[in-house]
Amino acid sequence: MLDALRNMTFGKGSQAQDEIAELRALLAASRDERAAMGTMLATVITRTVRMAPLSKSLEQATEMATSVAAKLDDVAERPNPLDVRTKDLPAIDRRILALKEAVRRAEQTTQKVTGPDSDLLKHTEAVQHLSGQLLATQTVFDAINKERPALE
Repeated sequence: MLDALRNMTFGKGSQAQDEIAELRALLAASRDERAAMGTMLATVITRTVRMAPLSKSLEQATEMATSVAAKLDDVAERPNPLDVRTKDLPAIDRRILALKEAVRRAEQTTQKVTGPDSDLLKHTEAVQHLSGQLLATQTVFDAINKERPALE
């Protein structure tokens, strides 16, 4: 190609030779750039081969992170029903305390009713005494009824 250019100029002057030298310099520079590009391409290909496992590892890590995020979302939702139940605890505590107080009063009332100095015990003793008196009176009445025909 350079020969064709030389022949075209028919050896006219130094300007043609300067252009030829410039073209040769451009060709040399382009060959050097091509060699450098080939080296860079080889480096990029080597790095790409190394990056493939890293890319796969990164994908797996991303999948795991997504899975963990989903599980964390599930865990975050769990306290909501617990919060509702926890809010009910003070009301339940008040009801338990009220029931305990009612049981305590019922026990006191039962103790008063059935205890050693209770009105029920006194009433029972009075009924037993009256029952004994009734039996004695009945016995006297029966005896009077038996003797009545003899007295008449």
